[in-house]
Amino acid sequence: MQVKSNFLSANIISFILKRCFLPAAIMSLSASILAQSIDNLPVSPAVIFESLALNHDIATKASPEYRSPAALTPSNDGRFLYVAEQTAKQISVIDIVSGRVCRRIKLPNEVTGIAAAPGGRLYATCSSDQWPSGMVCEINSATGKVLRRIPAGFGARSPVISPDGKILYICNQYGNDVQSMEIAGGTVQMKLRAFHQPFSAAITPDGKILVVADCLPSEKSTNQEAAAKIFLINTAEQRTDKVISLPVGSHSVFDVTVSPDGAYAFVSHLVGIFNIQASEVEGGWVHTNNVAIIDIKNRRLLNDFPLDDPHLGAANPWEISCTADGKLMCIAHAGSNELTVIDIPKLLIIAKVKSTAITFDKGQKFIGCSHDLTALSDVKSRVPVAGYGPRAVAVIGKRAFTAGYFGDSTGGDYIEIFTLARGRNATKPAGKISLGPVQPLNGTRKGEQAFYNGKLCYQSWQSCSSCHPFARSDGLNWILGRDPANTLKNAKSMVYSWWTPPTQWSGKRTGAAVSVRLGFQNSLYSKIDYTISADIDTFLMHIRPVNSPYLVKGKLSDAASRGRDLYFNNPVLDCVKCHRGPLYTDMKLQVSGIPHWWDMLSKWDTPSLIETWRDGPWGHLGSFDRIEDMIRYKGHSTCMENGLSEEDLQDLVEFVLSL
Repeated sequence: MQVKSNFLSANIISFILKRCFLPAAIMSLSASILAQSIDNLPVSPAVIFESLALNHDIATKASPEYRSPAALTPSNDGRFLYVAEQTAKQISVIDIVSGRVCRRIKLPNEVTGIAAAPGGRLYATCSSDQWPSGMVCEINSATGKVLRRIPAGFGARSPVISPDGKILYICNQYGNDVQSMEIAGGTVQMKLRAFHQPFSAAITPDGKILVVADCLPSEKSTNQEAAAKIFLINTAEQRTDKVISLPVGSHSVFDVTVSPDGAYAFVSHLVGIFNIQASEVEGGWVHTNNVAIIDIKNRRLLNDFPLDDPHLGAANPWEISCTADGKLMCIAHAGSNELTVIDIPKLLIIAKVKSTAITFDKGQKFIGCSHDLTALSDVKSRVPVAGYGPRAVAVIGKRAFTAGYFGDSTGGDYIEIFTLARGRNATKPAGKISLGPVQPLNGTRKGEQAFYNGKLCYQSWQSCSSCHPFARSDGLNWILGRDPANTLKNAKSMVYSWWTPPTQWSGKRTGAAVSVRLGFQNSLYSKIDYTISADIDTFLMHIRPVNSPYLVKGKLSDAASRGRDLYFNNPVLDCVKCHRGPLYTDMKLQVSGIPHWWDMLSKWDTPSLIETWRDGPWGHLGSFDRIEDMIRYKGHSTCMENGLSEEDLQDLVEFVLSL
């Protein structure tokens, strides 16, 4: 039954408009117009609340508001700590002296990063999987007022401010570019293409070099040298001076920070040992969890170190922070729930002495210390934290601050504080600060936490997210299982995996539920936990794709619209024979027509085309780094052979990349 919308009170109208962050004058005018015209519109009051709930602007019993601290940024004077509570769409401001939250700043979208500028301004990047088109919010830190909203790119994150406070740099993860803007006018000065999902950036103290980290490899997965890249960008000339490859198999690069003297960049990442069968996790023979050292002056990878120990992994290193004197480095581990504290001067001595060392083990070649699990034994200390999935760490003076993305073992949301000191076991807990009351975890949140939990793995070497960062592909080929007949296959995205059985390229497993349970045995090397498996099931059920950056204001471009018409109506095209239905898959095994000498089979599971723009390289071997090349390949498609023009091909590609 519909009712007149005059049931919507002035308070509700005001609340809705405030969530839109309109200027005061426009908000007043909008409320007046809405109040005058709303009586003539038959709308159920529930629609408003349901819309806000779906947008995660109000909490519900089924979908509580979780904080998810994703970044910690100190003020320039060290008096305050700014907490990016990502899924709560807010910044909590902590007074370090009183140890309390003194202000909360609501923002229009999820907070993906915070930069503190001279003069008390904050610049927060906002973007989410639901609303990926990014923006930067300029905030008066003293009042919490949002002063400006500046458009940014798709998946905007990791804001960095130049030392003079005039330029803002932003990584647009989904747009695959890095942009700089002049803060005073909000105008874009530079936009440089990256390779594959730029995730983090840091700038040297003199402002001359911006260091940018790509999250994933960009090469074809059949390239046995595949690895993520680091970019050294000359800020004055607005160009990339050097592209540095991390060690073979590097992926999930989640942070980069520059040493206080500007000489080095430290990079957290994983190294996948993907060129051999993934049958033994102990000793780092599936993944190691590393920190790389970039020599900025000489523009080279100086060395790379596992943060693991021989019999204990340090799963999923994330954010890095250094003390101002350059003596200590802290790294948060989201998978193993700990901090690693490293003596930087001693680290650099080892890095230089062993920078050219070459070792061979199990047929693999390692340069430097990238697989030396004892190299840091005397220069690091591992500090357990109560937080679940800590992604962020900040250092103020001689104290480190961190927070669990999923809360902590005491059932609260806290900032944990540690007093830093050089030497093994010298760093000690120094208290905690409450972020406020917590919400109970629902099934989806429990499953998400489990997906990122390296503690579920034997010896804490990896989590589900190690091979499937953010439940997508890591861009590498893997030989899974213990069967010697198994061959390399590209890691698959988890998007809609629950709804598109079978799973695995070979279709060996009948569905996602089977894969989750066997994943405990074959990927985490532990016993199946059926309760946690059910939570992961729920998480997988609720994963939703991110809107494509190829869309124009949420709609297909003219070229993509033409491509859609070709896809469904042109008899020359054969795509729809296998990629059909709302999820663009027939959920059957088909001859892909993409042979390789190590393939034992000819038929493979038809993948969904949803989020194709994000999932490259493509094919069960990841042997195509451009969709158009896959369509051109005669064994896979007869489109070109049947007379599809080059112009139509580009329209078709535009459509597929818009899904």
